[in-house]
Amino acid sequence: MYPRQKIFTMGSNAIAGELDFDTAVRDPSDPVQIDRGYDYRDGLHFNDSGYLAMAWAVDLEILRRP
Repeated sequence: MYPRQKIFTMGSNAIAGELDFDTAVRDPSDPVQIDRGYDYRDGLHFNDSGYLAMAWAVDLEILRRP
């Protein structure tokens, strides 16, 4: 996450939480790139597998009401 956005999200009371999709879809050998298996071949957008990886990264427990 870029430092400016991280400061905003971590320091804001307007946001109840965050989901870290970066860890789910980044290339382990080059963390600033999308994993080739999740890339739509443009280095910017996700393919179906990328969106599925993002969905599986969500812990559904955090969406439950207290």
